[in-house]
Amino acid sequence: MLEIIWYRPGDKMPPRLPSEQEVYVLELDLPAELSELDTSAWEDLTGSEQQRAFRYRSAQAQAQFVLCRSALRRWLGACLGVCPAHVPLTTNANGKPHLHPAVREGDGREATLLHFNVAHTLGKGLIAFARHPVGIDVERIRPVENAEGLMHRYFSPSECVLWQKSCMDDRADVFFRLWTGKEAVVKAVGRSLAAIGEFSLSLQDDLSAQVETCSSPELQGSWFIQAWKREAQYWLTLAVKVLG
Repeated sequence: MLEIIWYRPGDKMPPRLPSEQEVYVLELDLPAELSELDTSAWEDLTGSEQQRAFRYRSAQAQAQFVLCRSALRRWLGACLGVCPAHVPLTTNANGKPHLHPAVREGDGREATLLHFNVAHTLGKGLIAFARHPVGIDVERIRPVENAEGLMHRYFSPSECVLWQKSCMDDRADVFFRLWTGKEAVVKAVGRSLAAIGEFSLSLQDDLSAQVETCSSPELQGSWFIQAWKREAQYWLTLAVKVLG
């Protein structure tokens, strides 16, 4: 049984990697743009990450990337005993960051057994850490243009039926529960957004979900999937592919 340990804005995360049974979730309140107080966050990034941040046309998107990457690097650096900018991160073919395979913990174990994932939207950032493949996603609840078209493009027939049978007042909640759940699953295994059409989610009354009718071996297996509604403004979902 996994234990989800939340660290809300202002909480201090201990510099200790999670155990096999623990999942850490760091929650961040994100401003609309960077301020002078955020100067130190830039210093936590590598040169290539700073260049990436400068390429964002939106001040909001830039703030989301810089502050989330800084928070990720600061905690990993505290655990590994190095400054944030020197944490050796690399990415897979789809851009998901992970620790370089050569990194080890103080007891000699491979620190690359740590998995993490980052998500952000307007005003909110999340970083999940686990010893199993982990994905997290968050979306601000809002009207969705062409929701029916998106459903038919990305969602399975059973998911479309669930959305269509929902009353109009509940459709936004159903849409974002499905969207964040499916995106969290594909992010956990390092796949691109295109993979969300390769499986179906069954939503449960306790806000958990189950992977069903999966056509991809990579997405099959034992999953822990749980959603939360925050501040009546956000849906967020955590997905962990439990190994062993």
